[in-house]
Amino acid sequence: MNRRSGWLAYWPPDPPEPTMTVARSVADVVTEHVLFEVECIDRMYLNVYVPGLQYAKGLVGYVHRQLGLPIASTAPLARITDRFTAAEGRALRTETTINNTRDFEIGKRLTHLPALREIGYTANRRLLRVQQLSHDPITGADALAAITAPVTTATGARVSGLRFADQRSHALLSAVLIFRLHPNGFTNKDLRTLTAELRGLDPDTVSAGQMTYDLRRLKTRNLIARIEGTHRYQVTDHGLDTAKFLTCVHDRVLRTGLAELATPTTTPGRLRAAATAYRTAVDTLTATAQLAA
Repeated sequence: MNRRSGWLAYWPPDPPEPTMTVARSVADVVTEHVLFEVECIDRMYLNVYVPGLQYAKGLVGYVHRQLGLPIASTAPLARITDRFTAAEGRALRTETTINNTRDFEIGKRLTHLPALREIGYTANRRLLRVQQLSHDPITGADALAAITAPVTTATGARVSGLRFADQRSHALLSAVLIFRLHPNGFTNKDLRTLTAELRGLDPDTVSAGQMTYDLRRLKTRNLIARIEGTHRYQVTDHGLDTAKFLTCVHDRVLRTGLAELATPTTTPGRLRAAATAYRTAVDTLTATAQLAA
């Protein structure tokens, strides 16, 4: 204001400084600026969920009835997932990834999505059917390790394993099959006589202490059980099943197959013919790729 001239001057206040905003996501940045257009399929994930486990009651029932746990918790499910990721168990979800649609003679355009979905759905259903009907390979691996690997008892004693294809271990498993037929069981002396014969040894060269140790190896793995109040033993059902399977694999599969592969003949059997065809295919592939065999 200028008091002498009598006029009034007015200066407006300074405008506020603009507020700076930072985008919180990529979507905020590209909104109304970039137009995305999808013309082909690069990768597709197909997930199959167990419907009953998507609800609290179904999950509780699964933990109680299927897993046999008194308290419903997600901890057991985490362990199952971890075992599956490490190839050690089951999973509640099966995921199929189609990386290259050309493998199915289908293009990558979005118009081919229904056909790809049908292929993925069929593959998932077949996989789930196999997983439902097949065995748990982890259980088999644990069962094999329980027989062949050393174990430590509750008292801290170390008991060596029954090494597969070892002559002494194989003789013990073969003796288990024979002693199963003895209604009154068998003794240390019976085991020494039979296993020595199976190994082609004189029974006098095998000490009673060695047989005591072998009895401990069988008993620790629940292949045999001691008859209460006696020094006699009986073969368990688990011992019969395990001994029969391992001896059959050893005698009828491994030895027969290796004998055929190791013996050149003018008329090779099916195993040698398949091995030759596989070797020829590998040599042809490496030669085509110009790699050293």
